Amino acid sequence: MQLVDYPLENGFTVTVDAADVPLLDQYRWRAYRFKNTHYAVCDRSVEGRTKRLYMHRLILGLHESSTPIVDHEDGNGLNNSRRNIAAATYAQNAHNRDFKSGKKYRGVFKQGNGFIARVGDHYGGFFVSEIAAALAHDKLAVNVYGNLARLNFNLDFKSWPLNRFLLTL
Repeated sequence: MQLVDYPLENGFTVTVDAADVPLLDQYRWRAYRFKNTHYAVCDRSVEGRTKRLYMHRLILGLHESSTPIVDHEDGNGLNNSRRNIAAATYAQNAHNRDFKSGKKYRGVFKQGNGFIARVGDHYGGFFVSEIAAALAHDKLAVNVYGNLARLNFNLDFKSWPLNRFLLTL
């Protein structure tokens, strides 16, 4: 699919699929900052009230206030290419947020003389090494969140026997 940089009214651009441009041309878009991310939005009057329409929701065919929400895989709210956006639950979207700075691996926590792996409420095991726990986190994250999982490593986990890294006491 061909991507284009679609201009917004306030000088920003948003990346979209060329096939979506005719749909987008029906509205006047601008960049809107929400927390730490910019999104493409337009305000329109509906029954005398102003309603905000998010471009990514329009592209996916979702109503303004409905769930599911939209996840931007790369975290860039101005990348609305179809390969970058997907409908997601709140839990799936929260898992994709950047983790706290100062941590070496996502979902890995020091405990006693080893490390635990965790994805939300899902326990991934107790490991001798931090790297083994990070690998276990990634495998568990793929099981829980599928293609929306944000991983520590870009590996195929189907063939990894992670139980050999478990700490036995």
